[in-house]
Amino acid sequence: AELLPLYQKHDVFLFPSRIREGFGLVNAEAMACGLPVVGTVSSGPADLIIEGQTGCPIPDEDAEAIGARLVFLHQNPAALETLSQGAQQAVRRLHPATVADSLERYLGEAIEIFHGKRSAFSSAA
Repeated sequence: AELLPLYQKHDVFLFPSRIREGFGLVNAEAMACGLPVVGTVSSGPADLIIEGQTGCPIPDEDAEAIGARLVFLHQNPAALETLSQGAQQAVRRLHPATVADSLERYLGEAIEIFHGKRSAFSSAA
């Protein structure tokens, strides 16, 4: 709750970690607030920071790339807006209700396959 006002005051979330991170919840939190992430490829989930969609993945320890991305986003408000919207949409799939729905669907399909009610190679209805 304390971070929300900080996120709301900014346009981009910069996270250039040198440490191999796990999931990187902080990236998802920033994205949920509409902040595209400019982050190193080791700073969290590479599948969340997608070039041109949710943010700008940058090589580890590349200060020049960080600067170039920040300048680009500052000079291109339309690109920033596209990334901002994409960031918010991307993290919606991480909401617990969405994850639970997906898990329930996949388990239901697995049970149907197990009981022979459908083929493992058929598409879901």
